[in-house]
Amino acid sequence: MHSTGLPDQTSSQMDAHEHSSNISLHDTGCSQNPTCSNLSPRCQRRILRILSRDRLLRELQNASVADLSESLAQPLQQWFPNFSTSSGRFIPRKTLLQILDSRRVAEHLETLLDGPPSPNEIADYISPDEGRTCHCGNGLCTGSRIILASLMHIEKEGGIIHCYNQPKPGLCDSSLPISDESLLPQLFNELTEKEKQLFRHAQSQLRCHYLRKIDPYRQRYTELDREAALPFSHIDERISPVDGELSVVRHVRIDPSHHNLGEEYDFALKTFKDSALSSVDFQEELQANQQVPRHDRIVPIHAALKYRQKFHFVLPFASGGNLEELWETYSTNNSPGSKPATWYSSQWLLTECLGIAESLAATHKPSTVLEHGAQHILPPQLHADVKPRNILCYGTPTGSFYLKLADFGVTRKVDENSLVKVREVPHTKTYRPPEYDVEDNISLNYDVWCLACIYLEFVTWAVLGGSEKEEFGKSRVEERHDPLPTTDQRGETLEDTFFKTCIKRSPWYDVSGFKIRIENQIKETTTKRKMTDECTLRIIRGNISISCKVKDSVTTHINKIRRHAMCDTAIRKFLDFIEAKMLVVDPGTRADSSDVEKFLRNLTNGE
Repeated sequence: MHSTGLPDQTSSQMDAHEHSSNISLHDTGCSQNPTCSNLSPRCQRRILRILSRDRLLRELQNASVADLSESLAQPLQQWFPNFSTSSGRFIPRKTLLQILDSRRVAEHLETLLDGPPSPNEIADYISPDEGRTCHCGNGLCTGSRIILASLMHIEKEGGIIHCYNQPKPGLCDSSLPISDESLLPQLFNELTEKEKQLFRHAQSQLRCHYLRKIDPYRQRYTELDREAALPFSHIDERISPVDGELSVVRHVRIDPSHHNLGEEYDFALKTFKDSALSSVDFQEELQANQQVPRHDRIVPIHAALKYRQKFHFVLPFASGGNLEELWETYSTNNSPGSKPATWYSSQWLLTECLGIAESLAATHKPSTVLEHGAQHILPPQLHADVKPRNILCYGTPTGSFYLKLADFGVTRKVDENSLVKVREVPHTKTYRPPEYDVEDNISLNYDVWCLACIYLEFVTWAVLGGSEKEEFGKSRVEERHDPLPTTDQRGETLEDTFFKTCIKRSPWYDVSGFKIRIENQIKETTTKRKMTDECTLRIIRGNISISCKVKDSVTTHINKIRRHAMCDTAIRKFLDFIEAKMLVVDPGTRADSSDVEKFLRNLTNGE
């Protein structure tokens, strides 16, 4: 790029005699004496062109921002803002439109063109004014501003005439990046190989993607050109792991002129890590989310994209993190090391619990969507991963938080024609229901048990404090399951589940289950509720019945909350419902999500 400083008079005079200002890429010589003191009009225009070019390029350089896309795979770096040398920069779309508006482009072209077409006519083609679209018809196209700026970078902007003279629609910024030689207009044939490389580098420093909101009911993602930047003006260095090692979530800020995702500036970017399964995981989660009903208490996917070999979701940013993080950050009893939850009230607690119940009830119901003029019925879905980390906390103007259910990556359709096998569902050990251990198939009420566990922890945090929530977990660990006398079970099981398994052995005289194994020395399990006890002679002497019950430590803890001074009447009623209707071992008699929603709605209304 030409120096942005003011050139001295002698060099300008010599340059003026070496080039002319007509529309050819290679200017002809000037007959003026190189040492003349009175510059010809052509020489004066040459100097004005240099000054105008340098001024515009300097403004673009100063307006450029670092391309943070590379930091998605490595620690963030502070890029030095040098337009000519940085390998990762871009010009925000709104800024590009302002710097290269039609007036300023026309002024620059006046220093360049000798004859028709007029500078104003070319400027209207290069820089359509606000309210007018490019000749290509794309309302988001920046005209030919990027092409012009890239040609200015190699001091060959006169070549824009070749683009203008092409049959319409011709070459414009929507055609970039230009990589196929057969698509290049005549102006590129007149460039040297080095100039072509510089042009491609310059246009990559100017381009930036526009992120569009995804169609909520179609399984579709956008694969973005790797040469253009993503429009991120900030990426938080803090990385939140999601699903173990499968993905990470970062706080990003997106330039508002580069998206139609809403009025927000802040978003969450969920990036799937490099792995052989990342594409499968990404597309399965995308499909699952597009089957979820649109609901104010469900976190939507704003955009889905593949960029530089990685898959990403753009989601609304939750300033309060997830519910687990909220419990760790705030306290209702001014605990040391925590922020006071000044916005807390029992009414807020019940209202937010109602909101999550609403989201789950909506997920558990069939929903109707309209697509291409036709109605489609979407079956009920099992979320299958209800846990505090999948409940996100969005800040409100009053300083409190608004909770939403997120992460539908492992949802399963549940209807009369599709049974969900228990081993097909990933689970969080703490919140898994009893049926996971003793049944083959599961129902929608699987989610209700998980929700009951979260509600009980939520009330514990609110009434007793975060430290008591930790003690509650330890007491559940100390209350062990009965050891299962099978060949693959060793010792006692230590888990912080809310239930425990109980073993009942048939009497020695009960021979109803007596059988002799004669085929293979492999433990036989007829059902998950009936497990066989093998002896060394491979003779099975009967059946072991496995049942489950809510841990005594859970019942004791609920009573402890009831007796606390901060446990008001509404919270006591909520605890009664959790204990009697939700923490029920038999999923067939457990309350469903609609029952939970109805109860909490009545409770918040004072009924």
